[in-house]
Amino acid sequence: MTTYEQGGFGYHTTMPTDGLRDFHEIGVETLKFGLPELKQAQYDLGDAARGLLRSPAPGFEAPGVLVYYSPLGQDNPAMMNRFKGHGLQIAMGVPWRIDEPEGLKTFRLGLFGLDKMGDIPKCVGTLQMALDSVLEESGHVPTQKRLPNMIWMNENVRLDKRRALMTKM
Repeated sequence: MTTYEQGGFGYHTTMPTDGLRDFHEIGVETLKFGLPELKQAQYDLGDAARGLLRSPAPGFEAPGVLVYYSPLGQDNPAMMNRFKGHGLQIAMGVPWRIDEPEGLKTFRLGLFGLDKMGDIPKCVGTLQMALDSVLEESGHVPTQKRLPNMIWMNENVRLDKRRALMTKM
């Protein structure tokens, strides 16, 4: 303890007060949103975002993560840089263990955060704009030409209720 008090300590031994404070603040914000509302918002966001491209087989969807194959001929660093150029961060690669053919590249999009679940139309709209730009840059058909009437716009009543909950925080 004397070494710590005199400033001679390793980074990994610093007190976790900032992390604990941040975790507490996020926990309070989460509880204000409401756990049942958050759970439903996560499913709504996952459903809406998956609707931009082909959906996984029923029973294999994840409400918080989207996994896509990179377009043929595109490597993952190029995809990452394209998304980054449009303000989105993706995670490259999914370690498949199902005897996938060699050469297939995948990337993941995380749908995490109260900000995303608090405004699903904005989140999905931002995702769609970036995805459309990346698809066009890669020589593929953008989502707007596939889905002219966005499916998530039909849920306005529930989304307005969710926005009202967020403004009370």
